[in-house]
Amino acid sequence: MGQSRRSAWVEGIEGWPLTATVEICCAVAAGIAALAAWTDGLRGELFGVTVGVRDPVRPLALAVVLLAARWFIARRRESPSTVLAVAVPRVIAGAVLVAGALGWIHYLSPYLGGADSYGYVSAGERIRSGALVQREALAHLIPDPDAAIPLGYVGVAGTPGLSVPAYPLGLPALMALASLVGERAPFFVPLVSAVVLVAVCCWLVYRWTRDPTAAIAAAAAVAVHPVVFAFAIQPMSDVTAAMWFVVAAALLLDARPLFAAAGGAAAGMAVLTRPAQLPACAALILLPFVAGPKRVIRAAAFASALAVGVAVQLGSSGISTGVRSVTPMAAPPTSSGCASCGRTRSATPTGDS
Repeated sequence: MGQSRRSAWVEGIEGWPLTATVEICCAVAAGIAALAAWTDGLRGELFGVTVGVRDPVRPLALAVVLLAARWFIARRRESPSTVLAVAVPRVIAGAVLVAGALGWIHYLSPYLGGADSYGYVSAGERIRSGALVQREALAHLIPDPDAAIPLGYVGVAGTPGLSVPAYPLGLPALMALASLVGERAPFFVPLVSAVVLVAVCCWLVYRWTRDPTAAIAAAAAVAVHPVVFAFAIQPMSDVTAAMWFVVAAALLLDARPLFAAAGGAAAGMAVLTRPAQLPACAALILLPFVAGPKRVIRAAAFASALAVGVAVQLGSSGISTGVRSVTPMAAPPTSSGCASCGRTRSATPTGDS
């Protein structure tokens, strides 16, 4: 009995939880080493303590030691060749994923570099204040009141001097919610969206392949993709819209109608964030018909929720384009400044929509 208990204990120590923990630590160390080599050193605060990594050699050496420990722990059931064939690729993929995620944080830009980013963040402040439509403070001082309207905004037909956001309100709505946490929180919305995007992609690939190495590699590829990386570190809508689309697709894979409705709501948020995604989101209605029960009910639930998002987008775009007259929401005069970001803006809008 004592011998059997000891064997069970040894198998537990050699089993998945411990080896996975060692692999994760190894991937983190290797990812930190890679990013430190790329950036010529890392520095930050962790729970109020300043942490810095200047030399990539130390974390890389730690990764090698942890990889050796990974083999030593499971040496009774895995040969060195098995570790090289299975654990090493998984650790490398994890290191790339860690380097990408830490790179988002390292390069995160809490500033506004143009009309798009200014329009999103300041529109979020307007949503939070309950004054989406505002009269520009300088409008009554110049011959053409609409000339006082800042970049990222458009005038209201028939009411000179009033301004409304020119860009879709999906991302500003999330930023308005994030601003409840802190003044700089809106700048983290794209970064959090990137985290969700990568996590859902990882889950989808694992669901289809049942291969953790393939899932981690797919997540790493998304994390370091130039488009994802570039727009995860600045207040733009690209990554957030992609996140909503992927979440909608993932929810539609569930056989329950409630999840299909939630997928329709996520697709509606994708349209509210970037209206150009409407054709792709509408095509997701085909997923419930691929497999699973209650296909018609699930498709109908998805379509109904998506239709709500489309209707909201059509209503908000009608305001933004000045198609109909709008009454200001009892807002005090404003110079369209952004409390959390200053007023620095580029000369021309880039047309992000």
